[in-house]
Amino acid sequence: MTKQEAVNQFRRVYPEDFITILNLVKLKNGYLIRADFPDGEFYFIVNRNYVSNSL
Repeated sequence: MTKQEAVNQFRRVYPEDFITILNLVKLKNGYLIRADFPDGEFYFIVNRNYVSNSL
C-alpha cells in the first residue's frame, strides 16, 4: 500500500474538508495516520481492508 492509497482509504471514511492529515507512518501492513479534527488530534490505522476507530 502506498501513502496515497492510505490517504484515499482514510478519505473514504472521513471525507470532510475540515479534517487535516498531519502525518503518516509506515507500518508492517499499512499506515498510522495522525489527523487533526476540530476537537483534537486522533490516530488511525489504515490498510487495504479497514480504517480503525481513533486510537
